[in-house]
Amino acid sequence: MAKHFKLRMCALRVRIGIRVGTCLASPPILEEECYHCMASLVAPKDKVFITQTKLLYEVTWKTVMQIAKKHAKSAVLYLTRLCPGQKSERIFMDWCWWILGGLPFPHLVRVMDCFFHEGIKVLYRVSLAVLILFHKHATATNSDWDADTIKNDIDNALPKFCKNIPVSPAKLLRTAFSIRALSSTYISRIFLKTEMVLKSKSVLSGSKQMGAHSPDVRVLSMGVFPTQAIKSKVCDQDDLFTLWSWLPVRITMYQPVLLYTTEEHGCSLTTFYVRVEQHEPTLLMIKTCNNEVFGAYCSSRWFERNLKDDRGQRQAYFGTGETFLFSLYPERAKYPWVGIEGDKGLGHASELFMAADSKMITIGGGSGQAIWMDENIRFGKTDRCQTFNNPPLCASGDFEIRVLEVYGFVGVGVVSLGPVSVESLVGSWTNNPKVVSSNPGVGWKLRCKKRFAIASTIKPSSRNLAIENAKAML
Repeated sequence: MAKHFKLRMCALRVRIGIRVGTCLASPPILEEECYHCMASLVAPKDKVFITQTKLLYEVTWKTVMQIAKKHAKSAVLYLTRLCPGQKSERIFMDWCWWILGGLPFPHLVRVMDCFFHEGIKVLYRVSLAVLILFHKHATATNSDWDADTIKNDIDNALPKFCKNIPVSPAKLLRTAFSIRALSSTYISRIFLKTEMVLKSKSVLSGSKQMGAHSPDVRVLSMGVFPTQAIKSKVCDQDDLFTLWSWLPVRITMYQPVLLYTTEEHGCSLTTFYVRVEQHEPTLLMIKTCNNEVFGAYCSSRWFERNLKDDRGQRQAYFGTGETFLFSLYPERAKYPWVGIEGDKGLGHASELFMAADSKMITIGGGSGQAIWMDENIRFGKTDRCQTFNNPPLCASGDFEIRVLEVYGFVGVGVVSLGPVSVESLVGSWTNNPKVVSSNPGVGWKLRCKKRFAIASTIKPSSRNLAIENAKAML
């Protein structure tokens, strides 16, 4: 009995300890005990406590949304009227944090006690109770939650309500467990149906990532993410986590590096090209003077604007179908290439990914330009385009740039033109002689080393000697 109580208390501390510090009258637990508690929550086959994959995380919040449409219908309709379209879905993406991050500690302890007995269905019930109570108090006479207040800050409305929830823990649980016809069998049926739908979309989309139009975030407990090293002036860490989940999986393994920002390097397209053009891929993030945040993941080097076609003419557009657009504020959405679905009937206008010259930069084309910026990186415009089938990324269509940030990825594509170690120069050169022609910075250094004229002739046994000789020549 004592062991079971300790397990429950340890698991409770693992789940909410970050927010509340140390549980009262409970000694610190060892790493082994912490691991044992988490393993105990993951292991059960008959009950679900914690989801462990990105897919299941998305399935979970969509299950909550589907259940809420039936069992908290009035609340869902109320929120939908305030924020029509995709924005109402965004509310449910953070459903778990209404409870874990919003509820006062006395309420949370009671909820978690039930959670450890019955599993995740308790959190489903409590989330519906939060919606029902929120709707009740928001529509009451003389309520502090008027429609305009909620509409202007819809993303934080429910978390704020939970932090100052006007009912006791007993009332919250009574509301949650008084919802009828919400059995485990019914929840499991909705969960499995949602999971099958999402898996089928994944198969149909080929290389397209799951949840491209569903901007869920990765769980923070997964460890240190490369995004945590970014000090962005455009968006916060939550937005960066969302953006990171949209990148191709192979790119998320690399460390992002800031290549260009108007805050530090000035507003010049020439400077932009000097600092960015040799990198592939790049991530462009724009913050407008109206605080809208959007951008694009560009799969090809901007240097390709100078390449010529078979007729000797400079190519107008370049890039690949891995390029995509995104919006982070006021809407969170990803807009991948329309051809990712495998439609063979697409025309040329659906393959206009990137274009640039000395006067402008364009991303997306066909009946409009998704993102267009002038040579001073000050003014731009956005329209719907056939390549990404996106809406205009800001309300007015025209925008003034407050901050532009461009990120590359260390170890992907071309190395930066800054200081390069001799070991990396010799290593990359001997392993791939073609890298010299695509990187002027590296090429200049290597051309100064005439004794290394033929890369393919350097044998592995001579590698150390080559490095020492190169050091002596720098």
